[in-house]
Amino acid sequence: MWRYHPDLLATPVPRYTSFPTAAEFGDDVGQGNLKSALDSIDPEEPLSLYLHIPYCREICWYCGCNTGAANKRSRLAAYIRRLREEIALTAAAIRRRQRVSRLGAFYDSVFDRAGEVVVYLGIVWGTLDFGLWLPIVLAAGALASSTMVSYVRAKSEGLGFTPGTGMAAVGLAPREVRVAILGIGLLVAGLLPGFPEDMDGAGGLAYPLSGLAIDATLALITVLATVTVIQRILHVRRQATVASTDASTRPSITH
Repeated sequence: MWRYHPDLLATPVPRYTSFPTAAEFGDDVGQGNLKSALDSIDPEEPLSLYLHIPYCREICWYCGCNTGAANKRSRLAAYIRRLREEIALTAAAIRRRQRVSRLGAFYDSVFDRAGEVVVYLGIVWGTLDFGLWLPIVLAAGALASSTMVSYVRAKSEGLGFTPGTGMAAVGLAPREVRVAILGIGLLVAGLLPGFPEDMDGAGGLAYPLSGLAIDATLALITVLATVTVIQRILHVRRQATVASTDASTRPSITH
C-alpha cells in the first residue's frame, strides 16, 4: 500500500515530464529547425542528452507523463530501433564537434587500409621463395574480401545508410577483428617449424606446419570477411525497405 505524503504534494516543484514542454510543441517546427539548431551549437559548448521512453511495463497511479503500457514487446522494440536511428543521424550531424580534422580522419582510414594491404603482400612475397601457391591464393581472397568489407561500409555511409560509426558494428569480422586474427595467425606461424635447412633430406618436401597456420588464418579471414559483406548488404537492404515504407526515417543524402 502506498504511503500518502500531503506535505510533499503541497510543495511546488518543477515537473520534467516532457522536454521541451507541451507549450513548445507545434506544427511550425520541422526538420529545418532541427538542422539549424544543431548547426548553431558551439563545438566547445557541453551538451546534455534527454531521452523520453514513452512506454512502461505498468502505469503508476500518480504518473502524469505522456506514456503507455507496453503490452507488446514488439512496440517497444520498434520504438528503440527508431530511437537508435535518430541517435545515429543526430550524431552524424554534430560530428564536427569532434576535435579531429576531416583530413586527419581521411589519412587514418587510408593508411590503415594500406597497412593491411602491405601485410598481405608480404605474405605473398614470403611464400614465393618456397614455391607455395595456396597461401598466395588465400592471401588474394582475404585481401579481396577485406576490401569489400570496407567498400560496403564506405558506400552505404556515402548514401546515407547507417551514419556515424553504426556500420562498424555490423558483421562478424570488422577490421579490428581481422587484424587480430591475422596477427595471432602470423605469431603462431612464426613459432611453428618451417622448411628444414636441408631440403634434400627426409621430410624436406613435406608441407611445413607454419604454412598450414598461415593457410588456416587466411582462409578464416576470407570466410569471415565474406560473411561480413553479406551481413552488411542485408543490413542496408533492411534499412532501405524501412525507409521506403516510412519516409520519416529515410536517411538523408548529402552531396
